Amino acid sequence: MDQYHITDVFHEESDFFATEKGCVLHCPVCQHAYQHTEPPFVLDSRDTAGTVWSGRGNVLVIPVWGECGSSWQLCLGFHKGSTVIFVRMVLSCYDAHKVGIHGMDLAQVRRKEVASDH
Repeated sequence: MDQYHITDVFHEESDFFATEKGCVLHCPVCQHAYQHTEPPFVLDSRDTAGTVWSGRGNVLVIPVWGECGSSWQLCLGFHKGSTVIFVRMVLSCYDAHKVGIHGMDLAQVRRKEVASDH
């Protein structure tokens, strides 16, 4: 999976909601603003063993799909008291258009996988 810098997804500060200030998520590839989050999950450090990131702690993964076609993950990795936030691209919007798959389709597959696990 390709990695992008976290500043690729957090852009403009927004006061869209009167009570919270924050940043709007953008696609790390094309900067499209309409991104949708899916239920988060935790990758256990024993299962990842350097495959997801170089830290030794668990990784909280928030799946995101964009109306641009992308599918990516906002990740928080824990390591010895430090938390690192990073982005992993699952399917870029450019590749999604080439192969005719949409990030939303991948999110639906993931929801079915999670439902069958329970």
